[in-house]
Formats: sequence, structure tokens, C-alpha cells
Amino acid sequence: MSFLGKRYQPPCFFRDDGLSDLIGFKSSKWHADDAVGDMFSILENIAEHGPEGSMVTIIMDAEIIWTYFPENGYHFLSAFYKRLAEHLNIELTTFSECLAAKVEVKQLEKLIAGGSVIITLTRW
Repeated sequence: MSFLGKRYQPPCFFRDDGLSDLIGFKSSKWHADDAVGDMFSILENIAEHGPEGSMVTIIMDAEIIWTYFPENGYHFLSAFYKRLAEHLNIELTTFSECLAAKVEVKQLEKLIAGGSVIITLTRW
């Protein structure tokens, strides 16, 4: 436990880099149905082989990616959300709902900067 005490240890959720980057850098080059199919094959694999109660977060860190999609991502997002709504084994949730359901929260031993922020955080 840190010197700040448990009260100051907020739960953190991290994005799935692979899925987020797939949307951000590859899916725009594919037909929407193919891109969504690829996303769901990965999600289904995680659901089938991941630990019980796994949660996957897909967090996009730049809105500009949608300009690379045909129609600003309309077809991709429509197909993606439709498939999510119809899928029998993937449950949508929020961070608050996960915490209320008492999901296991593990303590981080260390945290490092990543992505485009540069290790010194000078970009921010």
C-alpha cells in the first residue's frame, strides 16, 4: 500500500492496445463487415480462452482516426454496434458496473507512460 493510503488508490482501467490499434490503424482500410468480423474473432477468442469474467476495454485516444474511414466510420460503427447488440456471449458494461459487481482489482506495482505522450510526459 502506498503512503497515501487505500483511500487514494483509485481503480484504473486500461485499454486493450491491440484492439484499439486495430481500429485506429487497420480497420479503415478494410470493408466494414470484414473489419468488424476480424474484431469479433478476437473478442470471441478472448471470451473463450481468457480468464473467467474478463473485461476488454476498447478506448480510442484520437477522434481523428474516423476521418480515415469511409463516411467517417459510419458503416464500421453501425456494423460493430449492431453485432455487439446481437451477440449472445459478449456483455456490454461500464467501469462503474464492473466495480459494483466486485470484479477483482489488482494493485499495480508500477506504472509507466506509454503511447504518444513521450516518457517524460512533455507532450501533455
